[in-house]
Amino acid sequence: MEACPTCGAAYRGTSACRRCGTQFERILAAEAAGRRWAEAAETALRRQDPIMAWKCARQACQMHRTPAALRVLALAALSNRRYADALRAWEAVRSFDM
Repeated sequence: MEACPTCGAAYRGTSACRRCGTQFERILAAEAAGRRWAEAAETALRRQDPIMAWKCARQACQMHRTPAALRVLALAALSNRRYADALRAWEAVRSFDM
């Protein structure tokens, strides 16, 4: 998280926004869960388990949609021959760069 989703104040590593008081615990927990799911997807890809990689990568993107999570989703989609899904994930990665 770079900024408070409520007021836009810069995030300074605290559990609440310095400006509006919004609590960040749930947001930070969702981000951490997304990272764990993405790591699980990467592990499944290394183990050559494409079905588990696909499930974990989708969960990672549902928890916290980041370029890293979308990249692993694209790889998992390719490993499952889900080419249209892979293309959509890659296009979503590219939209983060714009």
